[in-house]
Amino acid sequence: MIIYIVQPGDSLNLIASRFGVSVKEILRHNWIRDDLTIYPGQFLFIPRNGHDNYDEHHPFTMMNPVIRHEAYYEVQPGDTLSRIAALFDTTVEAIVQANNLRGPEETIYPGQVLRIPVK
Repeated sequence: MIIYIVQPGDSLNLIASRFGVSVKEILRHNWIRDDLTIYPGQFLFIPRNGHDNYDEHHPFTMMNPVIRHEAYYEVQPGDTLSRIAALFDTTVEAIVQANNLRGPEETIYPGQVLRIPVK
């Protein structure tokens, strides 16, 4: 399973074509509204052409091949690096390093996606 972050201008057809899967397969592995609306920053699980073990009764089994010691977080209005670090029980320094930021004083923006190292 591939975790993909929707970019501006993406559509389900474009993403399906890019990864060589059908829109139906993307829909099967994701919680997408009935009107098929996706939005920038949304995470989609993209199957790898039948190479994934997925149990629909336990949807988080789709993450087993990609479990890592990091998370992705979309910055919200009013967020600071220290608030985000506290939220994930990590350090500002770890977030700075994971995102190649200049330092803890670097400005972050709502909508920005940060890699968050977790234990």
